[in-house]
Amino acid sequence: MMKFAELPLRDAVEQSNRRNATRLVIADAAFAERKIGGTFAEDQVEAFVRLLERDGEVTAERRGAREIVLRRAP
Repeated sequence: MMKFAELPLRDAVEQSNRRNATRLVIADAAFAERKIGGTFAEDQVEAFVRLLERDGEVTAERRGAREIVLRRAP
């Protein structure tokens, strides 16, 4: 499990990328500083992305089977 409390999104993505074949990429450097918190199964990248999308601040673009680009929602 990955547990975050007020962790910058960039750090959470870094941790996920170390553990998974699917790579998360943050499109906006300023957005990478957004704080997140929660407990996530480390092998469930799609579930992690869905939780980020659910709050409406993140959109995810899937590029092939192994890359997901995270952007600030318009």
